Amino acid sequence: MKRNLDGWVQAISLGVACLGVACLIALTLIATYEVGARYMWNRPTMFADEIASYLMVGIVFLGIPYTLSQGAHIRID
Repeated sequence: MKRNLDGWVQAISLGVACLGVACLIALTLIATYEVGARYMWNRPTMFADEIASYLMVGIVFLGIPYTLSQGAHIRID
């Protein structure tokens, strides 16, 4: 029973980590679009900064379960 539960938790944490990667890709695309809109067309967007902030939080929190399942953590020396 415990092995089955561990497998489910591992699969869910990997799926959530994939969502974090999707957030990272979205953040990159939004930042690139913002730079292009601002400097090439002189039309900055109103939403890019706020969405980028939410995506950054999502990247961190969606990556935590997978990081912990691998026995890793952030170290500050």
